[in-house]
Amino acid sequence: MDVVQLHLDESEISFMGSRVQENVTLIRCCSERGFGRSEPRFITENSDSRSIEKQYLRNIVFRKNVICDRFETNYRYNDNFLKESEKINARNLYVYKPFRPENIEPSEPSKTVAMWLKHMNPRFLRSVTVYMDDKNITLAGTENELKCLDTLHVLHRSDIDDNILMNLKALDIELEPANITVNGINHIVQKWVFEGVPIGSRFVYYVDEPGYEITDIVKNVSGVTSDGQNKVIIQILPDRFLKVWVDDSSVNIECFKKK
Repeated sequence: MDVVQLHLDESEISFMGSRVQENVTLIRCCSERGFGRSEPRFITENSDSRSIEKQYLRNIVFRKNVICDRFETNYRYNDNFLKESEKINARNLYVYKPFRPENIEPSEPSKTVAMWLKHMNPRFLRSVTVYMDDKNITLAGTENELKCLDTLHVLHRSDIDDNILMNLKALDIELEPANITVNGINHIVQKWVFEGVPIGSRFVYYVDEPGYEITDIVKNVSGVTSDGQNKVIIQILPDRFLKVWVDDSSVNIECFKKK
């Protein structure tokens, strides 16, 4: 049986796509904190399952006193599923390979992540991780939702561009191929050198084919020392340095502690 799980155990919420099978869909809400339901809720195939899903989100998740560490979903968001004003107080958003509800097709499947982001309260959101299988993930227009994150992992092709990248405050960035140019990556290097970012800060950008030159990536940066083929180190503070390297499949920037 396919299950819609809306869990608040251990401050985690899982909201997964539902489908009627053998005349029954199951929605289970659990909680160790005294809110939500501990018993399963069954609905017949003639019931409006999406209305019930919205009801659960509104009654449990959208309450102002509900703040969760993790909200995860594989739910393909479609237009008008939620009201614009309804926000989820979650620190970490995980969007997985999407489930396709029967007889319900989102108008723009590639915008599922962007639509969920619009319902995440920016006061709390600090991390976004995306595992999708759409041909392309559209994140254009989400600069405001992404700019204050600590962590951004988009592990599928997207339309993230230099404008989004340059406005990120995140210090843990991992991206599959997108619309990022060497200028955007060079901006990250210059910014991190100027700010003296914490040890452990990392940027990984996976590429379809080689083409990024290390000299262009560290352009206009002082104190660059070669560390081998397509590798350099940049001293940024007495106790730390940036290591920048390029290989056939990725561009990498990482801050290490000086030994």
